[in-house]
Amino acid sequence: MNGIRLLEVSKNLVNKSAEMADNDPHGVIITIVSIGVVFAALILLYFAYTIVGKVVKSKDKRATQNVESLEHKDDTVHDKESYVVTIRRNHTQDNGIDATATHHAAGHTSTPSLGNSHKPMSKAKNISAPLPGVILAIRVNVGDEVTEGQTVAILEAMKMENEIQAECNGKVQSINVSKGDSVLEGTVIVTIG
Repeated sequence: MNGIRLLEVSKNLVNKSAEMADNDPHGVIITIVSIGVVFAALILLYFAYTIVGKVVKSKDKRATQNVESLEHKDDTVHDKESYVVTIRRNHTQDNGIDATATHHAAGHTSTPSLGNSHKPMSKAKNISAPLPGVILAIRVNVGDEVTEGQTVAILEAMKMENEIQAECNGKVQSINVSKGDSVLEGTVIVTIG
């Protein structure tokens, strides 16, 4: 039954094609109609992609604004509450325990002393990592005298070697990292006193 129906449809198409060939022997009309259909489809696709692109861009813009507002909110809260605590141990004391802490908050510095030590804290200078990376080399030893600008360590960050330099003259009191250590920005590498 379906085969007979298919034969009838194909005979009708052959007859219509023969009629069109008689009316337009060079195929000009069918060519113009085909080109018109293709251009109409291209115009519709252009408008569809333009509308979709605008919708996606507006969603991305809103998401970016939300993230930026959260980051701004986060920065303002943490800047008001930020502080740094540094603890140093000196094992040469009689009781073997001497820890001093330095607390920096909102521009104020206090140096409470823990344990039995009553000597004032020396003016030690911490040399910190300016950005996250890996320590490639330590160029000084504890007890070495260093001058301002002298390289104390090499830090690899973003595939570049960065020389970490002493910010003052003095004696190396401690080396707080080892070769191969991964460090974050602000990690104390060397303390100079």
